[in-house]
Amino acid sequence: MRKNFTFLSKPFFHFLLLVIIMGACNLQEQKTNINSEDSSITVTPVLSMVEKPSYIVETWPEAEQILTMEEYETLLWYDATLPSICVVFDPFVLVERGEFLSTEEYLTRFRLEIDELIITELHYVFLPDTGGYDGPVDPDTGEPMYRVPDGWPYHLCFAATLGEGKHHATLIAQRTSGQELRYSWSFTIEKE
Repeated sequence: MRKNFTFLSKPFFHFLLLVIIMGACNLQEQKTNINSEDSSITVTPVLSMVEKPSYIVETWPEAEQILTMEEYETLLWYDATLPSICVVFDPFVLVERGEFLSTEEYLTRFRLEIDELIITELHYVFLPDTGGYDGPVDPDTGEPMYRVPDGWPYHLCFAATLGEGKHHATLIAQRTSGQELRYSWSFTIEKE
């Protein structure tokens, strides 16, 4: 009598596939520099670019962008008056069940880390002329479960005086529950 062994059962196969995918996501590319003068080889790990989450519509400067100091200081978003790091943010991701907050209340939940500096004050905010959005209706009450306030997506700018070099920015948005959503990117400012 022959026994049917299923080593790769469906749940085990899915688990194995997940482990392989997670391992692949943690891999780092390598950049190799060869110096012909002294025959040396330098291998430098380069972190893979992380895709922007759907709630980040746009950033300024863009991820991995190289710009001159003059460009950073003069190419300002909309009516911003100071050099800034800006983000277009879709607030749908911040809204939690039972929330009916105003745009002003949501705007207090953003901060930016640039290099090792934390900026909590928004220099410039542009809110498009869009109406709010009611979430799905609660079947028990017949009322919306939440409301996204007017003026989305949010165009947010944090004023930052930066020098030459590579800069690392992280936008942090906090939900009512305390959960923080983070998006990080880097850009470089060159002399000219």
